[in-house]
Order: sequence, then structure tokens, then C-alpha cells
Amino acid sequence: MDSRTQPPTGHGLNADALRAVFPFHFSFAPDLTIQQIGPTLQKLLPDVEIGHPVASYLRIVTPNIPFEYAAIDQQSFTVFFLEALDKRFKLKGQMLRTQEDGIERMLFLGSPVVREMSSVSGIGLTLKDFAIHDSAVDFLILLQTKTNTINDVKGMADRLKKEVAERREAQKELQRANEELEDRVRQRTLELEIANSDLQKEIGERRKAEEQVRDTNGQLKAMVRRLEAHNRQMHLLNTMGDMLQACHSVDETHHVIADSLSKLFPGESGSLALLDDDSGNFRVVAAWGENADVPGHEFTRTDCWGLRRARVHEHDCTALDTACAHVRDNPHPPGCQYVCIPLGTQGELHGLLHLHGVPTDDREDPDFANVRRQLIHSASEPISLSIANLKLQENLRQQSIRDALTGLYNRRHMEESLAREIARTNRTQRPCSVIMLDVDHFKKFNDAYGHQAGDALLRGLGEFLRTHVRSEDIPCRYGGEEFILILTGANFDGAAKRAEEIRRGVEQDFKVPHEGGFLPQVTISLGVATYPLHAAGAADTVKAADVALYQSKQDGRNRVTISSGSLVKE
Repeated sequence: MDSRTQPPTGHGLNADALRAVFPFHFSFAPDLTIQQIGPTLQKLLPDVEIGHPVASYLRIVTPNIPFEYAAIDQQSFTVFFLEALDKRFKLKGQMLRTQEDGIERMLFLGSPVVREMSSVSGIGLTLKDFAIHDSAVDFLILLQTKTNTINDVKGMADRLKKEVAERREAQKELQRANEELEDRVRQRTLELEIANSDLQKEIGERRKAEEQVRDTNGQLKAMVRRLEAHNRQMHLLNTMGDMLQACHSVDETHHVIADSLSKLFPGESGSLALLDDDSGNFRVVAAWGENADVPGHEFTRTDCWGLRRARVHEHDCTALDTACAHVRDNPHPPGCQYVCIPLGTQGELHGLLHLHGVPTDDREDPDFANVRRQLIHSASEPISLSIANLKLQENLRQQSIRDALTGLYNRRHMEESLAREIARTNRTQRPCSVIMLDVDHFKKFNDAYGHQAGDALLRGLGEFLRTHVRSEDIPCRYGGEEFILILTGANFDGAAKRAEEIRRGVEQDFKVPHEGGFLPQVTISLGVATYPLHAAGAADTVKAADVALYQSKQDGRNRVTISSGSLVKE
């Protein structure tokens, strides 16, 4: 046996036993140099040399510590797993610190990690190379202490027996404590079940009370919402009524009605249509909301069931076969509703209010439909009265300023308008012209064809003048067969040209139907005067135009003469 394989003394095993039982042992000095190696391990590591660092051949897998003497010494009685650096095999064992002749060593006692026969042959060994089973190694390691005498083993057995007895007694005490605890738990569980039952009952009663409170709160909130909505609606109705009373014409009511109803019926669209006295049709004059009707759209009375029956007409848009004709022309989204409210007083219709769409108010209110109908009635009534009053006022005003026969403005309105235009001219320095005209030989025409024909002629001439002047001009009947045209902002050249156009139009295109035929052709004479060029005031301007008209008569009629007396055109 050479010096590499001599086992150290002082570890409780003789050299032969160490070689036989631990053929894979090795020892190393505190400087980590190999001092001794077992014969079988020598076969696995044929290149190992005594005195070389052990870390040159093996590394520690577990525990996770560096390959240092002090760190290994602190892990006494810990199972070590070592692995060859080329990873051909692993060793399992224990590190023991020993001394021999005062020299300290660290001794590894263990064996390869082998799970099956293929693993043995895989590392170049046979079963003969294993002295004992790995479990024997573990047993010897556990018995390794400062001494391995039989007395130590007996002492360990006595201590183990005492420990087992004490543990059994502790288990009995623990079982008794568990049984006592289970009894207490059962008793407490029963008490908790009773308390829980009472608590559930109390919770049920409390939930019922909370539901009643919620129901009551819901009812109160609904009442508050209805009151708030009612107050808001009353405020809007009062505001709308005040605004309508302040309107001076029907046109001014259009915006007031549209703005007020869009707030009274949020989420709904609507329109206002008024009766056109000339055509007899209803024309949309205001609209609001999405999918609203188009302003200017006209329809007849027979196109609306509400107008036909002179009563409010409510309709569900899903039944389009009975929808109003003016609604079928522009179908609304499916599922919506619409209502038509005729506007009129004393049996005379003068308009239609139309609402459609899905209301956004609280429809959960069972009285919602009735409340909405009442609101519609409350809104339509002042609208009807306001429009009727304004139309009446407008009719009275028109009667006071219009000539009954021709429909043109009368002499009083002419004088008021001319004075107003003269004042505007003084402010703006823009001229104002007056054209005076009459029918040539009207007395002979009247005597020859009768007064009815004469009236028809004057009526036709009034319509002709109304359609042949600008919108800002003011056509008036001065008296008898004389007419005056006030041309705002027109100088005498422009007025003279306009007068000539009218004269030529009457001479060439003017035809008056009468009793199934047409009245004989007539001509007119015209005089033109411009303020401030020809006169110093309103009356003087009319007088200057009258003088010019007289000059046209003197010069042969059917002509235009300006105030200076110069002839413009024959």
C-alpha cells in the first residue's frame, strides 16, 4: 500500500475497514490538497495525485457552499453531493474532520450515486467495486462520532426509547386536548348556528324595511321629479306666453315657438305650419330637432287627419297605413310617435303644430301620457290665441293702410311712408324718387264698359304694379285712377328707367280678364320726381311728380316725364 492509500487514524475505523467499507473515500488537508484516496475512487480518477488540490478533480453540488475547508467543516453531518469536473459521475457522502498525530484532515466517506446497472458500467465499474450498499454507508456515517463503541450505540438506543415513550405520552395528551377542543368547537358551533339563525332573521327584517324605505324614497323622488318638471314646464309656458304677447307680427312668433317647444319637449322634433291665405295651403314656417320637417314644405288640409277632424291626432308610426300624408312623405324612425295639434279659434283653423320622436321624460310614470297631453294642450292654447290675435291685428292694420279695391297701400300710408323715406334720405344721403301715374282716358273707358270693368282694370293694374317693383319699393293708390310708386334709394335716372319699363309693360303685356274675355288694351302716363333734386320735402316731391305727369298728358299721353319737364321717351 503506497502513501496515497494509507487511511488516517483517529477516526474510529482501522485502515482495512476503511478501505473495505469506503473504497470511494478520500481526505484532504486544510490547504485543500489531497492526502489520501480510496482504491475504487482511484480507478475513477486515474490522474489524481497526492498533494494536488481536490478542487482540480471534484466540485461540491450540494450544499451550496464554496470548496473551502472552513465552510465544509461547518457542514458536519450534512449529506454532500460531489461531481467530477467532467461530470462522468457523482458521489454522495459526508465530510468528517479527523486528526492523526496532531495533523488535522477532512475525510469524505461515501459512494457513487447509482440508480441502475447501466449507471455502474457507464462509469467503468462493476458491482465488485462496491463494498456495501449505499444505505450501509449512510448508517455508518450516522454512527460516526468521537467513538464507535457498543456502549455509545446502546446509549443511543436508550435515549431513542425514552424519546419514543415521551413522544407517545405527548401524543396521548395531544389527543385528549384535541377531543376537548372538538367538544368546545361543537358547542360553540351550535351557539353560532343559533346566533346566525337569529341574525339571518334580523337581516331579513332589515332588508324588508330597507326595501320599504327604498320604495318610499323612489316614490318621493318621482314626486320631486314630477314637481320639478311641472315647475320647469310652467316657467317655460309663462316665458313663452310673455314672449308671444310681446311679438308685433306672426313672423316674430316663429322663433319663440320653436325655441320654447324644443325645451318643453326635449328629445322630440317638431314643426309649425301656418295657413297661407292666398293659396289655402299650410306652409311650414318653423322646425326644430332631428328629422324635422323642412321649412317651406306645403300641404293641404286633407293631408292631415288632425286638420280634417279639427282635433288633436295621436299616431303610432308603426301603423304607416293610417299616417298623415304630410308625414308619409318624410317617414320617421320606426317605433316613434307623432301628434298633430290643429291651431285655431272660434272654429277657424290657421295653423298646425306637429311633434314627433321619442320623449326623453320619465315614461315610468303611469300618468306620463296624460301629463304630456295636458302639456301639449297648455302649450298649443296660447300659441293659437297669439297667432289669431296677431293675424287679426295684421288684418286690421292692413285694412287701415291698404286700398280695398287694388290691395295697394292707401294714400295715408303713402304719405307716412314718404315722410319716413325723406327722413332716411336726409340721414343716409341716398336719393328717394316718386313715380306718379294714371290710366289714359280712364273716364271714357269707364263710361264705355261700365264701373265693374273700370274696377277690374284698376284691380289688375294694382296687381301689375305690385309684381313689377322691388321688394323695398312702396306701391300706393293715390286716388281714383292715379297711383304713386315710392322708390327708396333710386336716383332720377334709375326712377325714369323704371317708369319706362312699367309704361312699356302696360302697353305691351298688360291684359285684364273680365267676364270670360279680356278688357281692351290701355296705356298709362307717368311723371317722375326725385328728392332732393326736384323738391325740398315730401309734399313738394309729390307735387313735382304730379306736374311731370300733367306734362305727359299735355304731350300726348303714354309717356314718361321727369320733373324738369324734359321728355325721357315717347
